[in-house]
Amino acid sequence: MTDTGIRQRRTPPPELGEIINRGRLRAGLRGAECARVAGLSRAYLLQLELGKRVPSAYTVERLAGVLALTDPEREQLMAAAVPDAGRSHPGAVARRAWRTASDSPEAC
Repeated sequence: MTDTGIRQRRTPPPELGEIINRGRLRAGLRGAECARVAGLSRAYLLQLELGKRVPSAYTVERLAGVLALTDPEREQLMAAAVPDAGRSHPGAVARRAWRTASDSPEAC
């Protein structure tokens, strides 16, 4: 199968939103507070909790550090992560690397 560069739309596992919501509540965080600490928008966190979005690997790493998750919940969250979306997308990684290299004194 050839890579066309177009990502497939992914459907979140049914339990994903509930895992995020329970972990947030166990951590004693309100939605806006959790989003701020994790570096996400409140709207995006709400979409994750409602099961409307699938988080990127980067987002899962951020959330896992903030939420009070059990080990099985953490594993489920990690398994649901999309490895090639958001800041984890290869194009985004390459752009960050290019910006870092172009900002270095050797680039001048």
